[in-house]
Amino acid sequence: MMKKQRSKKKQAQTDAELIATIEERVDLLNNLVSYWCQITGRGGVNRRTITIVFGYLNKYGAERLLPWVDLAYGRTDGDDEDMGKYISGIIRNLTDEELNEY
Repeated sequence: MMKKQRSKKKQAQTDAELIATIEERVDLLNNLVSYWCQITGRGGVNRRTITIVFGYLNKYGAERLLPWVDLAYGRTDGDDEDMGKYISGIIRNLTDEELNEY
C-alpha cells in the first residue's frame, strides 16, 4: 500500500512537471506570434508557417531566430509564407560549423 501511495505521488509530480512544460511552450509560441505580428503589422499569422518557425525557435533559440524574422520581413513582401521560406533558406545555407554552434 505504501508503494502505491508513493507511485501516485510520483505520478502527480510528473503530471505537474508536464503541465508546466506545456504552459512554457504555449507562452513561448504566443510570444513568437506576438513578435511576428508586431513586425508585420498584422493581427495574425499563417499557422503552418509559425509552426515551422516555432520549431526553429526551439532548435536555434530566440537570440538567433528573431534577427532572421526581421531580415525576412525586410527582404520579402511581408507575406508569412515568403518570410518562412526566407528563414528556412537562411538555415539551409548555414555551414556545418554554424549549425554546431547551437
